[in-house]
Amino acid sequence: MTLQADELKSFEFLSPDEITDRTIPRLARRILAAVEARSSGTAPIYLEHGQQPNSVAA
Repeated sequence: MTLQADELKSFEFLSPDEITDRTIPRLARRILAAVEARSSGTAPIYLEHGQQPNSVAA
């Protein structure tokens, strides 16, 4: 991985258990939903602010 000096100063791989402690809540929900989709072999789902929307747009 090559870091852009003006964008990132470091990177780190985290376990799913560490995500909520290291990111903002809506980003943690998005990352954990992606991890769950990958590990269960299901298709990714649509999220708004890291949560499933309650209604379907007409």
